[in-house]
Amino acid sequence: MGITLTALHWVYLVFILLVIAFIVMKKDTSFICIAGILVLGFIGTSTITHSVTGVFNSFAYAIKELLGTILVISIIYGMSKVLMKTGINETMVYPFTRMIR
Repeated sequence: MGITLTALHWVYLVFILLVIAFIVMKKDTSFICIAGILVLGFIGTSTITHSVTGVFNSFAYAIKELLGTILVISIIYGMSKVLMKTGINETMVYPFTRMIR
């Protein structure tokens, strides 16, 4: 019982290595990821329309999965800005300044 690796697997591996290389070089990986989804979709379906649909479906899936996290981070960031503008953050930390020093 053997496992056959197809062109799809090798292209996936190439894009994973490209993403890792871009991360090491501290470059933006967004374009590489989108291109990878597009190429993998084209190899898997053999039609450009289905591969473009795959890109948009991946965006919808990512938004569905990450929207809660993005919302929580946005609320925490906004609340911390309000605390800094009003000066309440210094009042909250003041009792602990003796222990920190």
